[in-house]
Amino acid sequence: MGCLFGELHRAMDRATPNLEERKALEANRRRAAADSVMDALERYAKAHGGRFHVVGSAVTGQMRYDSDLDVLVEFPPNHEHDAFTFVEDLCIEHRLPLDALAFRTMSARFLARNADRMVTFG
Repeated sequence: MGCLFGELHRAMDRATPNLEERKALEANRRRAAADSVMDALERYAKAHGGRFHVVGSAVTGQMRYDSDLDVLVEFPPNHEHDAFTFVEDLCIEHRLPLDALAFRTMSARFLARNADRMVTFG
């Protein structure tokens, strides 16, 4: 009986992903979620007359298991709150951590430094 129990334990251990495998799975899930979110941001921006700027690892293809989605929101003042709410709700739905800021608050230095790691939707 002890031998069978040991074999069952070893089989279960092999079926359970190790830490590195779990990190890789989560990174892949976050990449897919970011792609889905960015598709929705494109549609929303076109429909509502504004722009979303995505910066960082989602753009460079280097999302990790602990990456968030960095979004700059650029909408007319009377639509900005709704745009923030949209991207927040979307990221909650996709279980994707979000760092969203108003584009108008970004310095020229920040924008220049991140120009090659930024994609604009809208």
